[in-house]
Amino acid sequence: MKKLSQQFLELSQHAATVENQAESIRAENRQEFAAHVSESRARAQSLRAAFVARLNAAEAALAAPWMKPSPLRLRERGGTWTSG
Repeated sequence: MKKLSQQFLELSQHAATVENQAESIRAENRQEFAAHVSESRARAQSLRAAFVARLNAAEAALAAPWMKPSPLRLRERGGTWTSG
């Protein structure tokens, strides 16, 4: 039968091994998480840029009829209106 001190030493070594493995797993998880966050941020920025582009296009399309010179507005300013 092993001495109590020998058993304690073996348990301590085993605990240290388990702690090292756990720290290794935590470090790996942190790296994976950081990569996932980075990818998610890039995707969110890409989606936001696409949304802003679509919003700007829709805004321009809605504003276009109001930006063309109308005969009424030109007459009010003393201008002439030509088509095309």
